[in-house]
Amino acid sequence: MTAISSFGPHAPVARLPDPRLIGLRVLIADDSRFMRELLKAMLYGIGVGHVIEAENGAVALAEMAREMVHLVFVDMMMGPIDGIELCQLLRKDAYSPDRSVPIVMVTGYTDAFRIRRARDAGVTEIMAKPISLDAVYRRVLAVLEKPRPFIAVRHYVGPDRRRTSLHHAGAERRDRS
Repeated sequence: MTAISSFGPHAPVARLPDPRLIGLRVLIADDSRFMRELLKAMLYGIGVGHVIEAENGAVALAEMAREMVHLVFVDMMMGPIDGIELCQLLRKDAYSPDRSVPIVMVTGYTDAFRIRRARDAGVTEIMAKPISLDAVYRRVLAVLEKPRPFIAVRHYVGPDRRRTSLHHAGAERRDRS
């Protein structure tokens, strides 16, 4: 087993690969072959049992129609269907293969406008590039161990955008009084 850790007093240390992830089926939708290969290696490294690759959102939809997946990693900027459009199709389309599948968007574009668009499209989590093994592991565990309730209302379909934990630090902390 390989040990990973990150710096800081509150950083957890994980033993990898994690046997709890062996049955997990993950889809990666990214137009960059390099990014797909990197993320695939990281996912296998943390113990994920099966990874499916798609070079764009259209291929991702076709793959999801063929195989059930537990989690989707998607790039924001790709064509012909980008990550936000893919998320909207998965969340709102009547023929969606899985409206409630957790979606982690991986992007180098972290301006507030794009992050809001992704959140409003129903993205479960967002990861900023460059990514690390530890960050991927933490996101996978967060999505699996602490799933947020799924909301389907007139103007929004996706995971509850409100964080239920009061233990956020930094910018995530809000006044709860």
